[in-house]
Amino acid sequence: MNIMTKFFCFLSLACYMVLNAAEYQNFQYEDVVALHGQNQYRTRFSVASDGEYSLYVDANNRSREDVELLIDGKQVPSLALPKVGSDAKTFRRLKLAADVPLKAGKHQISIAVNNKKATLKVRALLVERQTLPHHWQLVWSDEFDDTSDHMPDRAKWWVEEGFLRGFEEQYYTSCRIENLKVADGKLTVTAIREPWKNRFYNPKETKDWRYMWKEAQFTSGNVNSTMAWQYGRIDVRFKITAGTGLWPAVWTLGEADGLGWPGQGEIDIMEHFASRGDRFANVLHVKDRRTNSHRQFGNGEVQLLDGQLLDKFHIASVVWDENKISWYLDDVKTHEVIREKDIGWDLENPQYLKVNLAIGGTGGGKVDPKIQRAEFVLDYIRVYQ
Repeated sequence: MNIMTKFFCFLSLACYMVLNAAEYQNFQYEDVVALHGQNQYRTRFSVASDGEYSLYVDANNRSREDVELLIDGKQVPSLALPKVGSDAKTFRRLKLAADVPLKAGKHQISIAVNNKKATLKVRALLVERQTLPHHWQLVWSDEFDDTSDHMPDRAKWWVEEGFLRGFEEQYYTSCRIENLKVADGKLTVTAIREPWKNRFYNPKETKDWRYMWKEAQFTSGNVNSTMAWQYGRIDVRFKITAGTGLWPAVWTLGEADGLGWPGQGEIDIMEHFASRGDRFANVLHVKDRRTNSHRQFGNGEVQLLDGQLLDKFHIASVVWDENKISWYLDDVKTHEVIREKDIGWDLENPQYLKVNLAIGGTGGGKVDPKIQRAEFVLDYIRVYQ
């Protein structure tokens, strides 16, 4: 991203500082500015040249908040600030407004939160010039460089264990190198046909299959990013192997606690259903605010341009902002969804990454009895804003 101006104006503080592009991600602060009954922030900022700008805040808020934005005393259309994670010291960069015309020089800004009882905490304001074409700036990546224990970098990923979703046949193990391994600059997720006891088995459970199933016939791996981002571009370079019943995926979920699925939003960056041939899905899941029910958008099956999916690296990408989301395969657009205002746009919630190789279940279908092991290989994952 071609940043003409990078002023961070600490709200209610008269100081500025500039952060490098590499620090464009998530922030942790010990000292924050909370509302405590006062629902308005005021500060000053400067821009170097005339143009249209986007405004962001580094915020930590416990509920979705509508805000009123004034610049030099004039109201500017603003976006709602979504509910973010529960970590009191972790801040997410949230988009406050876009396409704001500003003249070179100094400006005054007022950010008023309509809810006087809000628990919103804000640390910094970022004013950023918009450019055409848009220049992406790398804010986070994992190139899967070798680690000492060959496990995914614990500063970037956490491992999920158990039977998790969709009546799948695999048990996701915890930090087991046979199922998750970083080596030679790649992350390999391996599914293995082997009996494995369910550590969370409860003989008294009668409703939740995740605790009713005593043993799995497959093991596999599932990792989740410790970071989350609101809007941007994600590139994933991946390779998968053949086998009916396999269901590898790289996807995102909104980290907004308490909203539940699909209200938190879900983006399927790449999701391969081996039972359907050499195809994979581009799908968006949100909650229809009119009917209070699940709404799915997407091109369910994308045919590869060269017809070759297996045993070859491809790059799946997704680009999203406050108005639309687009998917790409090897830099060719495969699908796009435009925001429908009446339905809602759960992708305002910061999204975290998920990587897994599932077996069977509602998406994988019937599993080939000949499958003994399968691999899902990732060369890199890169996030741009």
